[in-house]
Amino acid sequence: MTNRSRWLLIASAVVTLAVAAACGSNSTAADDVPPLNATTFLAFGDGLTAGVGLPDAACPSTPTTIGAPLSSPSLAFKRFRIGGTLEAREGLSYPTLLATLLKNRHPDQLIKVINAGQPDEEVTAGVARFPTALQDANHPHAVLLLEGISDINLHGAGTLDAMAGAYRAMILAARQMGAEVIVSTILPERRGACRAYDWLDGVNDIVTVNARLRAVALQEGASVIDLYSVFEPRVNTLLGPDGLYPTDPGYQVMADSFFGVIEKLFERD
Repeated sequence: MTNRSRWLLIASAVVTLAVAAACGSNSTAADDVPPLNATTFLAFGDGLTAGVGLPDAACPSTPTTIGAPLSSPSLAFKRFRIGGTLEAREGLSYPTLLATLLKNRHPDQLIKVINAGQPDEEVTAGVARFPTALQDANHPHAVLLLEGISDINLHGAGTLDAMAGAYRAMILAARQMGAEVIVSTILPERRGACRAYDWLDGVNDIVTVNARLRAVALQEGASVIDLYSVFEPRVNTLLGPDGLYPTDPGYQVMADSFFGVIEKLFERD
């Protein structure tokens, strides 16, 4: 499959999913559903994969990222304060929701979605952890990769080369093990929210990073799903009060989007 074909396939899946949702129907008789060629999925990444959120009370009433871009010393200090008390929401993580969608559509198949998300992880730690996650997953058929928001929030676009190299290494490692790879673009942040750290310098570095990651993924034969574009028009409802982590509906949209791509890639008559 060519890179252009992979991109068009993903775009078609997202459009099909949106039409189905608008029509209010996502059910199909089990006898009419072709089986999946892949049944074990490794969802790897940071807190966006693990499934976490920030309590409403943890955000100040006044946004912290509105106004003129911060000076370099102030920017470094603000980014250093990225830590916070996150609520674990594993039951509402996109891998858990995705597993439910796949099992409901393919009740006769043994489907496993492994959540290997690690909150606040940077890609240098992720790429070191990835081989063990692959082994622990016992040769998954597909890897769903979404990691790097902590890198952007801490380092801005200065992390671009490190992220591109880490993604390339993880994609190659997965494909050498025989797994297909689906790379998601990194979600947007809602400007003005208390944890929208990417906006502290007044620049949306996520867009720049996503363009590079998309190019790396396609060069290495991975598929790409553009969750940034899915979320960006709806950041007020799909992102929580901190402007960083998804709401419950946001995690469901992530699951729905991966579900549509998986059906397009792995369902075969």
